[in-house]
Amino acid sequence: MAELHGNIFVDLADLDSFKVTIMDVYAKGVERAGFKLKFDEFKLDYVHRVWLEDLERLQEQVNGPPCAFKRAGFLAFWLRRECPVTIWDDSAQQPDKMSKADLYGAAFLRMYGAEWLAFKLGYEICLHVESSIEGGQYDAGSLDNLTTAYIDDMVEFLKRKSVSPHAMYLIYKSLFLRRKKY
Repeated sequence: MAELHGNIFVDLADLDSFKVTIMDVYAKGVERAGFKLKFDEFKLDYVHRVWLEDLERLQEQVNGPPCAFKRAGFLAFWLRRECPVTIWDDSAQQPDKMSKADLYGAAFLRMYGAEWLAFKLGYEICLHVESSIEGGQYDAGSLDNLTTAYIDDMVEFLKRKSVSPHAMYLIYKSLFLRRKKY
């Protein structure tokens, strides 16, 4: 996964930075499975514009910036709905040299790539923001904490159902409920 740093939302508000971040994160998310991605610049521009428009509307409704979960949820919604990847090139894959896990990952991405990459980016943004709260690492935040069954259910849900940006917000918020430490 590409390294998210600083105030990710300031970076993502800039169109050029947005494009670089999305393309980098997506490319790194498929590299082990041997995919090379081609992106539609128009869709990246469109996703950026409608995401920022949604954030402006939310800001007016709550008289302040929306929380990180809403920002990430709305971004994941638009990236899933208007997937900026136009070509998932697997011509360089060498299945006979790939591990079983990587072969499964490649098959998974063929079926659920758009859903998984959008969800994963939103999750990683939430993890980045939550990790910076109170100056410490979030105590339960990594993709390793999401079970295979959860991920399989989530991508199927995103692929087959009409999932609103508000639903994405609530999904992320529920994954990062803070528990008191004793």
